[in-house]
Amino acid sequence: MDVAIISFYRGINNRGVERWVNDLTGNLSGKCDFTIYQNSNLPACRGVEIVNGDVTYQRKIVKSKLLKRFFIDYDSLKILHFCFKILPKLIFRKHQIIIPTDGGWESAIVRIICWLTGKKMIIVGHAGVGYDDLNNLWCFPDCFVALSKYALMWARKANPFVKLMQIPNGVDTNFFVPFTKPKNGRNVLCVGALTKDKRIDLVINAVAKIPDLNLTIVGEGEEESYLKNLAFDKLGKRASFLRVSFDEMPKLYQNSDLLISASTKHFSFEMVLIEAMACNLAVIANDDPIRREIVGNAGFLVDPTKENEFIRLIKKALSTNWKDVPRKRAEMYSWNKIAGKYYQLFESISM
Repeated sequence: MDVAIISFYRGINNRGVERWVNDLTGNLSGKCDFTIYQNSNLPACRGVEIVNGDVTYQRKIVKSKLLKRFFIDYDSLKILHFCFKILPKLIFRKHQIIIPTDGGWESAIVRIICWLTGKKMIIVGHAGVGYDDLNNLWCFPDCFVALSKYALMWARKANPFVKLMQIPNGVDTNFFVPFTKPKNGRNVLCVGALTKDKRIDLVINAVAKIPDLNLTIVGEGEEESYLKNLAFDKLGKRASFLRVSFDEMPKLYQNSDLLISASTKHFSFEMVLIEAMACNLAVIANDDPIRREIVGNAGFLVDPTKENEFIRLIKKALSTNWKDVPRKRAEMYSWNKIAGKYYQLFESISM
């Protein structure tokens, strides 16, 4: 089975969607012939072909929501340019399935290609409930994959004429594993882009009011300077900021006592939650339908803007004996299971 995945940002970013591309192709490379179309020189795993778009690109902060809404902002136009460069290959190569991951112009162009060539298009709802995935749904993919039951119900209302399936994101439970080293209940971890919608300032303010609790923040982004000033002012030496490679992440989870996330509800999944749980680390996350579905009984959910409740639950989580509950919860999302669901989808849609 020949599957093409378009991932403009692979090698530029290392977010959930780019990691999903790596995990999917890595787990199914023995069953499918994958080609990844990307705009960098980052290699793929064995057996996966890489096609580089070579479009000049610089990271920029989106300043105009209006331009973004009409897909005429800097990033959207770069993706459009990228699509035109790889267009002949998408048309003439014998791909049976094409999966665009960047939305906007990319989804619309792939839709036209598939109509003209008889290929099939699958879109995975990484953007989350909102305008971007609404646009994806109205590009009429042959199947739209929702990452949660909540997103599935939303998609059914947003476009009832599209075939839908729910497949959550997966985690490598052989890579993210528990560590038996005794914990001291004094180290909490926050992982995510240093952006406003991750609300890391709320985590800093809450942890600052719990004596002797250390906070490690992992990530980068436009809020880095502000968050460092806030953290060192409120926490002093109890705060640390790290930038680490993906390969170093299991050790960070294993050496922590709790993962805290205060991200807003629009995020479609949040891989860090299931990665932490796979290392048998309990989590605290925003109380919304998607996080409830992911976390289950492996942590606590809270409105992080309610500081007193946020602090109370951090303390409660640190004093709770979680046994192996987080790990068992994470095993529901093992890539061994998730990859099989995607392969079944590929087979059914290519018939």
